[in-house]
Amino acid sequence: MGDGIVTEYLYINREAACLQDWAEENRMPLNLEKTYEMVVRRHTSVVLPELIPSIKQKTRLKLLGVTLQDNPCNWDLHFEEMFKKASGRMYIMRVCKYYGLSIKQLDLLFDSLIMSIFTIAIELWGCAYDGKYLNQIDKFVKRAHKNGYISKRTHIKEIRDKRDKKLWNKITSTEDNALLELLPEKRTNTGGDDDFKTAVEKLTEYFMPKKNLEYEIYIFRQARQTTDETLDQYHTRIRKLATTYEFTDADREIKHKSYKAAFLRVFGEKRFVIQRLL
Repeated sequence: MGDGIVTEYLYINREAACLQDWAEENRMPLNLEKTYEMVVRRHTSVVLPELIPSIKQKTRLKLLGVTLQDNPCNWDLHFEEMFKKASGRMYIMRVCKYYGLSIKQLDLLFDSLIMSIFTIAIELWGCAYDGKYLNQIDKFVKRAHKNGYISKRTHIKEIRDKRDKKLWNKITSTEDNALLELLPEKRTNTGGDDDFKTAVEKLTEYFMPKKNLEYEIYIFRQARQTTDETLDQYHTRIRKLATTYEFTDADREIKHKSYKAAFLRVFGEKRFVIQRLL
């Protein structure tokens, strides 16, 4: 291992030992069989430190009803569990509507049984992928409204924004908040709303999946003409393919691919003879 990894390994073990000593001093002995480690990271090739002795390493952990994964942008497991639980509780809504509960009572029941599942810890996971998670919740609520279980639709993004702002105001309202030191220094020329909007924009930009342009160009250049495909069909296919990639000169790339395909079609055959060119 490199010096940096060794240093990190020693630091982690020292911190784990301090935590265990603190727990014993406060008469809270740790149960190492129920103690786990999860390395939070994004897609990286950095070598992970060695395992801490007697502590198992996992790629997911469930804390206070929230399933965390080692990739902070991936909430698939938590979302699937939420959706499964919410879908199961819709049976209660159907039964209550069948037995004549008023729409006002159904609204209260839906908020307490269904929306409470979707809003738990939404400040933590709600800024992940809107199209992947929040839009599906909106579709779920839309179906409930269409079937007459609720009187009006509630957009989950509005709930997320309100709760994010409430948390932001709570953190920034007191100087002794433990999370305050994680925030950048406050600028003097802006107000609270501007600071909140700036933080949301920066965090969204940071966690938004980035397009791997080099890989996409590689995929485009690996596209080959099939044996049952004419040159015109191949040209149409690669032109459609090029629209999804950010080429500096897309026409030049398409022209190069077309020339190469025509060359291989003529010169790549085993029985190529000079008479075919005459």
